[in-house]
Amino acid sequence: MEQNDLKELIDELKTLNQTHKLIAGYLRLMSNAEIEKSLKDIFTSNEEIRVYELSDGNRTTRDIEGLIGVSRQTVSNLWKKWEILGLVEEGKSKKPYKAKFSVIDLALGNKKKGVKNGK
Repeated sequence: MEQNDLKELIDELKTLNQTHKLIAGYLRLMSNAEIEKSLKDIFTSNEEIRVYELSDGNRTTRDIEGLIGVSRQTVSNLWKKWEILGLVEEGKSKKPYKAKFSVIDLALGNKKKGVKNGK
């Protein structure tokens, strides 16, 4: 392979890589809108999503309040709601609760128990 052919091949690979990145970006944008739409059936706000993400079985209501400014009572109420829906389970010390699924799994419907509407 000649030097000129190699340069052309490298240029073509760069162009393909740029095209791939562009397509991947568009797909991310499109899927984010779909994910947000799916999550609206379970969570009523971005704040609720964040509380769910922080529900790791170790963080208390006080911890979550300190991290994102949501009141302990709100966190507790959300945990009770999500327990009924089968989205969280009690941690080792009865409280705090632990999310059973990732937010992405919930959005894509990849969960063991079906949740059609969490409202």
